[in-house]
Amino acid sequence: MTAHDEHAADRPADGSNPFAPSGPPPYPVAPTGYPSADPYPPAQPYPPAQPYPPAQPYPPAQPYPPTNAFPPAPAYGAPYGYPPAAYPFVPLPPLATWPYRVAAFLVDQAVPGLLSLIGLAIWLPGYIAFVRAVAASAEQGTATMQAVPIFGTAYLVMTLLSLVGLAFSVWNRAFRQGRTGQSLGKQLVGLRLLNEQTMAPMGAGMAFVRDLAHYVDGAAMYVGYLWPLWDPKRQTFADKMCRTVVVMEGRRGRG
Repeated sequence: MTAHDEHAADRPADGSNPFAPSGPPPYPVAPTGYPSADPYPPAQPYPPAQPYPPAQPYPPAQPYPPTNAFPPAPAYGAPYGYPPAAYPFVPLPPLATWPYRVAAFLVDQAVPGLLSLIGLAIWLPGYIAFVRAVAASAEQGTATMQAVPIFGTAYLVMTLLSLVGLAFSVWNRAFRQGRTGQSLGKQLVGLRLLNEQTMAPMGAGMAFVRDLAHYVDGAAMYVGYLWPLWDPKRQTFADKMCRTVVVMEGRRGRG
């Protein structure tokens, strides 16, 4: 017997594999397909959309206020910059002549001058008495102080009167004249001090500055006080520095 015949004798009669494992398989067999999923429920229909309210019309736009247009460009060779602001035209009353101005000045100086004269009249006798007392003591070789109280009192009275006169001048020529355009002297003569551009009173501060500027008028042999005699605007140096004019009050202007 050959080897092939021996192997054929070992096979079962039904032809199955004698080496195949017997019993159930060691692992579960995977299913061949997935179970059918439940169908989705039918979708609920959406409610009909509400129509939008009609749009409100926009209010009409307000027009912008007119703006100040820029000035045109200067011509070739012309200076750059904006034109100077023009003051409204104001008729100019007649300018005050020099004699009227001198008369108003003398009236303004009357009160301070009178107070100074009174103080000088009180001080001078005391000073004379003091000098005589000093001379007598020098001749006699003795010192005397009899005239000192008289001289000191007279000097004190003169100083107080001078201060009163100065205070009056400041009130009259700075505050009163600056606010109204008229000092007592100008009111009596009929003059008014005004700003030459606005034709209005210049204010207390500028009136005080103008009085200080009068020192320039007297610096060169008082030529500044005489300048209105030939000046077209009849101005002193102080008037030109402060831009003021003195006009005749209550008379028709020119222009």
